Amino acid sequence: MRHAALRLVLATWVALAMLLAPATARAATDVKASIDVDEIEVGALVHFSLQVMTTSTDLAFGDAELGAHAGFTVMGTTASPSQSISIVNGVTSQRRGVTVTWTLRGDRVGTLTVGPPSLRVGPQKVTGQSARVTVVQRGKLRRRPGGWDPSPFDPWKGLFDQGGGDDPFKVFEPDPETNPSLGLDAPRGAGTFLHATIDKTRAVVGEQVTHSVFKYAEVGSTEHDFNDVHEATAADFVKRSLLEGDREPRAMGLAKVAGRIYSVALVRKSALFPLKAGSLEIGPMSMALVHARGSGAVRESESLKVEVSDPRLKGRPAGFRPGDVGSFTLSSDVAPREVERGGAIAVRIELSGWGNLPASLAAPIRAGVEWLEPQVDEKVGALANDRFGGKRVFSFIVRMKKEGDIDLGALELPFYDPQRGAYDVARTALGTVRVTRSAVPREDAPADDALAGLPAPSATKEPISPGRARLTSSTGFWASLGAGPLAFVVARGAHAAATSLARRRKERDALPETVLRKKTGKIKDALASDDPTAALAAVENALLTAASLAAGIEVRGLPRDDLPAALEEGGVSGETAEEVKRLLAEQEEARFVPGGPAPGVAQDLAARARKVIRALEKARGDG
Repeated sequence: MRHAALRLVLATWVALAMLLAPATARAATDVKASIDVDEIEVGALVHFSLQVMTTSTDLAFGDAELGAHAGFTVMGTTASPSQSISIVNGVTSQRRGVTVTWTLRGDRVGTLTVGPPSLRVGPQKVTGQSARVTVVQRGKLRRRPGGWDPSPFDPWKGLFDQGGGDDPFKVFEPDPETNPSLGLDAPRGAGTFLHATIDKTRAVVGEQVTHSVFKYAEVGSTEHDFNDVHEATAADFVKRSLLEGDREPRAMGLAKVAGRIYSVALVRKSALFPLKAGSLEIGPMSMALVHARGSGAVRESESLKVEVSDPRLKGRPAGFRPGDVGSFTLSSDVAPREVERGGAIAVRIELSGWGNLPASLAAPIRAGVEWLEPQVDEKVGALANDRFGGKRVFSFIVRMKKEGDIDLGALELPFYDPQRGAYDVARTALGTVRVTRSAVPREDAPADDALAGLPAPSATKEPISPGRARLTSSTGFWASLGAGPLAFVVARGAHAAATSLARRRKERDALPETVLRKKTGKIKDALASDDPTAALAAVENALLTAASLAAGIEVRGLPRDDLPAALEEGGVSGETAEEVKRLLAEQEEARFVPGGPAPGVAQDLAARARKVIRALEKARGDG
């Protein structure tokens, strides 16, 4: 009886507990975790999903957690609700739920574990099963038969995807935004590679060709540093950098290469100005990738070619020099506007614009006006639209040797504008300078009064004493009478000797040997004062002077390509003529490189120049 009563009490409590139990406990909850593929390549994406369904109609879902995912990067997360209604034997049942999908990128090779994932359902936390994914190297993936992967949530088991199309029930992460201009049809190497471009394949001599080198690194692969860099060679071009920090890569964004995503960085950008016509080659840039173990694989950009021609002859203005290509303007300042004969004025010419800015200007020729070698200052670099340009300032000292109002004329610079395909002339008028008589006696003027040595004339008359001797009978009288003419003769002779000495000194200074010796000495002086830019300018000046003397013609205005032939016609050997051309090109490139010439370049070129000058002097002597 007591046992029966106890059983009755327990049954009553169980019934009450079932009646009073919360909906959370009574609700049925199903949890399912799945992954769309179990094997991917490094850098590929995989989708891991957690599906939770419950019969409760009032429980809230939240706080989804992926769990462990070492070796993967979470690229995105999506959540979508779901609901189902079923009727069995007249009984209606309703289920609601949510599917959370994580998009993961495989970052390292191996068999990796994802999860277990979890989701909060009301006050409870439900957990799904973890999954394992095998990540293999690129090209090592074993393809499934038929070329398609069924989705775990596809109720039709791929009936609508038999042809290998996209699964309509699969959640995909959208591709990141890429730059179409950086896209390539195929990679130039595995993982990280270099790619070179030029903005044009045809140009005229002196026209800018923009050369760029990019580094492509596949997203998801190991990002490498690099060393042992070898710059792209361009022997037939003058090369100018268009980047402020030439050694720091500049991020350019993402690009799609053969369907894969790469990050792109600009490594080099240069303005190249062709020096001659022909099919000119731009060599590859190479670098070694640095791995964690310290070993490196070499990556090399493409070699490129540019077809270069001379600007058209039609409409070419007089005085045009090949290579003066771009768009230029000239301005000038002259001070003072009045000076004594023999004095000097300062003429400042500012050349500005874009393109291959000339390194020298041809001064106008006027009688009684002597232009000395200018001091050149420049501020050049990258301008808008990847153009190279800026300004060069030429500071001349000009000696005025003739009296009167001297018209200095105009300084002109003919150039070819490749954008317009036409010639133009930059011009600046220099105006007039008044040259007055010098207060200092001219060098060829007579010396001081040659009669100054004569005795002063007597102011009074003296009576003649009858007993005195005649003055003319005295030898002293005749001696004093001849002193004046003798003094005049001596003074004139001294002046003539001084004038002759000065003339001979001036003639000696004007001798070709003397001029060349002085110009060669300027190379040594510039090197001694640690001024490599001035030394390179002195090298150019001395080489042109020696070449002109050896050939017997003025070669300073000749096109660079015509120089060897002109020298050979003047009796210079072909080897020496070609070396003169090479030295002039090398000094010009080194002289105007941003930041100044590299250490030792000026000394090397100066030594080679002295050797060539001796050969030119020998050629002149033999001639």
